Amino acid sequence: MNRMLSKSRPQRTDPPVVLALLFALALLAVCGIFRQTRVGASDWYGYYGQADMFARGRLHLETRLDAARYPALAPLGFHVVNGRVVPQYPPGYPLLMAAASTLGLAFFVAPLFAVLTFLLLFVWIREETDGWTALAFALMWALAPVVLSSSTYVMSDIVATFFVLLGFRLFLKERDALSALALGFSIAVRPTNALFLLLLVPGLLRRGRWLRFGIGFAPPAVLYGIYNLVQYGAPWRTGYPTTSVDITAAVFTHHIAYYGTQILVQFTPVVIVLAVLGLAKKQTGRIFLSLWFLVLVVLYSFWRPGADTWWYTRFLLPSLPVLFILAARGWTVLKQPIERIGPGRRVIGASALVLLTLGVSLYSLHFSSDKMIFTTRKGLRFYEVSRTVAERVPADAVVGSLGFSGPLRLYTPLESFCLYHRGAFALINHLFRQGDPVYLVVQPWAWQDANVKKALRWYAHDTVMTFYGSDDFRLLHLTGKAR
Repeated sequence: MNRMLSKSRPQRTDPPVVLALLFALALLAVCGIFRQTRVGASDWYGYYGQADMFARGRLHLETRLDAARYPALAPLGFHVVNGRVVPQYPPGYPLLMAAASTLGLAFFVAPLFAVLTFLLLFVWIREETDGWTALAFALMWALAPVVLSSSTYVMSDIVATFFVLLGFRLFLKERDALSALALGFSIAVRPTNALFLLLLVPGLLRRGRWLRFGIGFAPPAVLYGIYNLVQYGAPWRTGYPTTSVDITAAVFTHHIAYYGTQILVQFTPVVIVLAVLGLAKKQTGRIFLSLWFLVLVVLYSFWRPGADTWWYTRFLLPSLPVLFILAARGWTVLKQPIERIGPGRRVIGASALVLLTLGVSLYSLHFSSDKMIFTTRKGLRFYEVSRTVAERVPADAVVGSLGFSGPLRLYTPLESFCLYHRGAFALINHLFRQGDPVYLVVQPWAWQDANVKKALRWYAHDTVMTFYGSDDFRLLHLTGKAR
């Protein structure tokens, strides 16, 4: 009878699980409050513009003039292929945003995947250690500056990270088809994630799991290949320009030193030391975890762009959760000698874990605050300037810019073009011949751009207005060809 009663009692909820769920809700609220809601420039507009295009059932942007003849009509984040204005970026993240937009939640995709990544990391570490350790290190991950930044901006990094984390976890659980599905979709979010497949080759060959993995990988791979074929002319082509010239050993020393320093600064030396200690622990999967971290660190150390400001560590984000898995292992190694002394010593271990979590988390929050992550004005300037321009220029005006070529299309009925393209001057001359009014929006940093300098040298112009009281941020009217 007592045995029957004991079986009928509901199991007690694990306190760390409850706290993890509460923190997940708090994280969603914070990232939701500080999420980006307006877009511009290249990446932000590129992703959102592509999502908006998908939501409208289109694969390319419509332009007033012939884009095949005047490719400068393509805004930043897009370019002209076979006479159509097509997106530069992979379709995975924009597809998720397009789906979320049906509920008005397009800008909540990054916050939602931040929460899912936190919960998945918590589950992973909990299975290897214990609930409290998992809660501590998953929380430290979620509050790390580059993670918070990626969780609030319109960028694909946190989404790419989630699907890599999910794919690896499923693979280690021998759920091969589902693992392949997740990793395949992660490549459609960020093509460089294909490098992670190399880590799975020994396991697939040794255990004969390649067939199940191949069945799961086929759907995302085939669909992505068809998309590339339709958009760019071949299944293996992506919207990115040729990047081989950007892969060079000349930048390796600088880049790897920069990324190493940033990882140390952003994630704190404490976490890194614990990760090294966790790696030293003789446990299954050490080589796999090491390579997981090194794949993107090495790749982007050879890639010429980047490595000149703190947030470029977002390139490495799919490789960075492993630091916290290893750090959690390192913590279990560190606390074991204390807990062997006696039951009362557990309090010391628990207190140390709390202090560690508080210290790292408060440092991360201070760093993030200093980098203006906690602002509700992300991208708002693009919307404000675009709407102001629409009020100050004729309805048939064509407006050129660099960073505003996209938002002018998105937030106004105006036609725009991008001064970055060489064909910009052929387009301007054509507009003059047609009698269409031509304007330029010049941001403070754009005055040093070669094409902006050329445009202001070639064409007579008047200042219509300045923005935000800055003489370096202007709306110009091109009045004709300069003599």
